[in-house]
Amino acid sequence: MIGASRQNTIGLASRELNPFLDDLDRGQGEPDKRRTFVRWPFRNAAIACKLVHPGGNTVNLMVAARNLSCGGISVLHNAYVYTGSRCTVTLPHPKLGPTELAGTVKRCIHRRGTIHELGIQFDKEINAKEYFVVDPMKDWFSLENVNKEELSGNMLHVDDSPMEQSLVKHYLRGTQVRLQQAATIEDAIPIAESGVDLVLTDFDLGDGKSGADLVLLMRAKNVRCPVMFVTADGTPQTREKAQEVGVTAFLVKPVTPEKLLRAVAEFLTVGGGTDPNGTTLPEEHPNRCLIPTFITQLQELVKRIDLAVKREDVAVCRSLSMQLAGASPAVGFMRLAKVADSAAKSLASTMSVKESASQLRALVSTCEAVIQMRNQFR
Repeated sequence: MIGASRQNTIGLASRELNPFLDDLDRGQGEPDKRRTFVRWPFRNAAIACKLVHPGGNTVNLMVAARNLSCGGISVLHNAYVYTGSRCTVTLPHPKLGPTELAGTVKRCIHRRGTIHELGIQFDKEINAKEYFVVDPMKDWFSLENVNKEELSGNMLHVDDSPMEQSLVKHYLRGTQVRLQQAATIEDAIPIAESGVDLVLTDFDLGDGKSGADLVLLMRAKNVRCPVMFVTADGTPQTREKAQEVGVTAFLVKPVTPEKLLRAVAEFLTVGGGTDPNGTTLPEEHPNRCLIPTFITQLQELVKRIDLAVKREDVAVCRSLSMQLAGASPAVGFMRLAKVADSAAKSLASTMSVKESASQLRALVSTCEAVIQMRNQFR
């Protein structure tokens, strides 16, 4: 238990906690080459933690968090805790609300005074990116180190530059990745349709064509694997275009061998390659039972959107977009919600179906991708 005026067991509010963590970060040295997952700063002055001591005594604490990874969390406490102690932390998930994660204390390091840092390993790995606002143009890949020999899967690389093709092939040497390469969209589509786990494409494919054109054609042919853009163009226009077509990630040039391996491993190893249009709800979430009904209603709603587009009915298009933006998060279809919100905002701004055509096409395409998943939820 802690006093009412104390946010956590170490007695540091956010304004005092941040300088303390800054000092720890400055003294942490080089990254541990044995570490699997990247640790992202996850500073929070008050995280609920239920700790079970070896003798069986259970205490409920409020601890301060330092960082988070797919494998665990680092928190600060005012006493020594035996390694092997069981605990459950409750983290603030931005979409699902408070989320309980069980784990085991793997280390307890004295930091200063009575402050100890506990390293807690989760029982099950999580998608840590769900707890952050991720900038896809920055390095958000989960793995800190990649074992090349264990990296495997089917990957398509699309680039009209022979030099870039050679570099990617060279960087992936020593892995078990089955790499296929294409210089044009026309050559890439049959390969994508044959079945790949990941598509890596340059944004500029020459002759006025882009990676966005490739993605739209892939989705039209019901190819749903994740797509990663390689680009030196980090402008808002490129970001917006990528969001419209549902690109999963970016690799910003220059691309180093290490960055490429971490990016590829994110999709072939970590599980970042799950369909970006899929639900974020865990299997045990009570709202999953609503998904079949939602998809059935979605089929009818797509017909209504198509009809409203043909009639150039701005009001109906906007109303249906807003309905989807509001309802989709409840069943975990977060990308659908984002695309629907983008369409609604565009319609409100332009008051024109024609001027919002690209957003509406993206919305219908995303709806159809969700509908294609209906067999998964029967």
